[in-house]
Amino acid sequence: MHEPDDFGMDAVATLAHVAAPRLAAGHTPYWTRWRDEVFSVEPELRPVRTSGDEEELGALGVTHILPSMRGVRVGCRVTAPEGAARAWVVGSHGYGATGEIEEDGAWAERGLGVLRIRARGFAGSHLDVGRLDEAAGGWIVQGIESPGTWVMRGATADLVNALRAARHLAGEAPVMLHGESFGAGLGVIAAAQMEESDPVERLAIGLPTFGDWRWRLGAGNRRGAGIGSGAEICRAHLDHREFQEELAETLCLFDTVVHAVRVMSPTVCKLAALDDVVPAPSAAAIFNALGTSPGLKWRFLTKFGHFDGGLSDLRRHALFQRLAAEFLDPGSDCAMVMSRWEEMLISGERAPAGDG
Repeated sequence: MHEPDDFGMDAVATLAHVAAPRLAAGHTPYWTRWRDEVFSVEPELRPVRTSGDEEELGALGVTHILPSMRGVRVGCRVTAPEGAARAWVVGSHGYGATGEIEEDGAWAERGLGVLRIRARGFAGSHLDVGRLDEAAGGWIVQGIESPGTWVMRGATADLVNALRAARHLAGEAPVMLHGESFGAGLGVIAAAQMEESDPVERLAIGLPTFGDWRWRLGAGNRRGAGIGSGAEICRAHLDHREFQEELAETLCLFDTVVHAVRVMSPTVCKLAALDDVVPAPSAAAIFNALGTSPGLKWRFLTKFGHFDGGLSDLRRHALFQRLAAEFLDPGSDCAMVMSRWEEMLISGERAPAGDG
């Protein structure tokens, strides 16, 4: 198995990569209308036992249904701690999500409530739109011909509505966001839409995608192959020359780099030196574009992203999960947490002494 493409960059150039995105024509009116539609309806979590959908959900672990944009029912798993939650964490999933939405028991033991969703069209959230993850070309290209029909429009609403629902659960407690890869890219876009009304308190994200499309459709698509949502978009771009311009405009509207500028929350982000599923330079560009103060955003580095780099690298990924749980704990000052972890952000396989 070949190591991931380095796209002609060494690790320093990869992590320093800065995108040069442009706002799509009509960006501001589009997202203003989008927010008006989404925020016009209050989100309501409905327990599965009263929804009548028990035999149709298609994914284990779904505890609640959340009606979202255009009435699409989204499957969620709510994991609550004993007693009042000190914070609620909202998370999505990776692009290959199937089967069970796992319980976040370890986070509940910390006193954190967790609300995890499946975006529309994935198992557990397919009641109204079907299994879009099994559709020709892949989930990500469904409706991509137009920004008004692209599945990402609704999926972003699904995560925003989950954040809004978590606010109702949390009361005065903070609402945090967690996600990796697909869930991280979607999370940054969703956090940007919440910035004016109810900003997310903290973000812990890993290998974020959907960013720097001008580069990804050019230099970042040199191989013309691969797996994942980005590869499926690049193939659609190559295969459908009749609407390449329209597709590029749609991607510009949803470019995570563009939306990252609006996100001001403290953030810890896992980045890889080598990754061609989510091209490592594009993930770094999202982190570098975050509007968060430089003193309140941190990189956690792995050698590989979506690639089995051996036991040492797997330990780095597991270590990030421990860091994420501590970072999202409102009982800890995030800057103090990161000062304890500082030596582990670049290398190491063990958590710092006294890890919470």
